[in-house]
Amino acid sequence: MTCKNITMTDFLKCIDGDYTPVENNFEIWRDLYYEFISLRGSKDGGYILKLRKDITGLELRFNIVISCIEVLKQIYSKPLADELKSQGFLLPLDWSNKPQYLNNLNKILSKAKSMLIQADKKKAELKDIEVKYADKKITSEDFENYQPIISKYQGYRIDYNVVSVLEWCKIVNQYEKYIEMKSVEQKPKNAYGKS
Repeated sequence: MTCKNITMTDFLKCIDGDYTPVENNFEIWRDLYYEFISLRGSKDGGYILKLRKDITGLELRFNIVISCIEVLKQIYSKPLADELKSQGFLLPLDWSNKPQYLNNLNKILSKAKSMLIQADKKKAELKDIEVKYADKKITSEDFENYQPIISKYQGYRIDYNVVSVLEWCKIVNQYEKYIEMKSVEQKPKNAYGKS
């Protein structure tokens, strides 16, 4: 689920703590919320999504490597050895020289643990950013107060039962640019014609 396919009404339910629109899945809600932050122009929102993606990718890669190593310690498998190579572990795996083979698998395991260290660093960074936003709770009332303003700007009533969060963000971003442009145009000019 993305901001493209959730209505503002359902999004506002989640804002108020009713997660039924996202099947009571807090992970889905959190991803939607960070996508919303990103769509509204916050650099942190996009970065949060990137961090979450990076963490998931590192943990997945680590699990793949560990699974390959567990099997390869018991029996040689070319597809699993190729998988390790595709993950960037290029040490030779020659089953005929078992001591060197096992030593190389242990070296790969050691290097793979660096993925978890990277993931932990990213998790700590993510937690710091999430703490920063924890105090900035928004309510559905914040959005409802915006509805008549952007409806007037658009020239028609914005129906939160129909408009998606993505559409709403685009409208509000466009409105804010318009207001910014108007405020620049209306600044009083000095005697030299400069604001």
